[in-house]
Amino acid sequence: MSEAALRAEIPPHISPDEPTYPVYEKLKTIHGKLEKIEREKTHTMCVSARQQPGVIQSVSLVSWKQPLTSLRPLVACSEDLAYYREQLRAIDSAREGLVIAGHIDKEDPSKTVIPPGQAVCSDALAADYALLESLTDSAQLMSAAVRAIFSQLTDEHMWATAAQTKDVSQDELKRHQDVLRHIDAERLAHGGIFAGDASTGIPAGQAVLSELLAECFELLRDIQTRDE
Repeated sequence: MSEAALRAEIPPHISPDEPTYPVYEKLKTIHGKLEKIEREKTHTMCVSARQQPGVIQSVSLVSWKQPLTSLRPLVACSEDLAYYREQLRAIDSAREGLVIAGHIDKEDPSKTVIPPGQAVCSDALAADYALLESLTDSAQLMSAAVRAIFSQLTDEHMWATAAQTKDVSQDELKRHQDVLRHIDAERLAHGGIFAGDASTGIPAGQAVLSELLAECFELLRDIQTRDE
């Protein structure tokens, strides 16, 4: 595959007033994260001297203004890519007759709704898939230690997602907060690295663990704010 093909470009713009805009924004976000991995063939995490527990920060998302105590390259793993592949498949499967954010009425074509921005979103989806597939061959598998954390965070994420629509006691919420804080404390104790440290090497899978942990913290904060 050519260098140009590996660097598939995201389409330039779609109006925020269109129903297709949220889908486009999601595709653009995914593209940016995949492009970062593709460009450097790494995903880099930084830990600053003033980083606080529960705050997961990525050098691709944060403009740092303070000295860094740790800066190490992290190789993308299969689960990093699977995480984004699932998001793309969800967008893909939600299309109705290849129409994004619209409706196809086969019995009454006059009721068919095809919002503007179809070509832009389709091109964006194709560009994301192209980048994703170009990274697959170089991806590494998670170690057993990283996979254990991944499994734990996946369970926590599922619980926190389900808890958004049901009553949760403060004791139950605190138990799940403590689980996340323990995982985060272990990460911080090893220079911001999950299941490893800078001296022994940085295991693949850091990107997806960081994103899952950050999302879990955010979901629990939403529950806590709702119940206050």
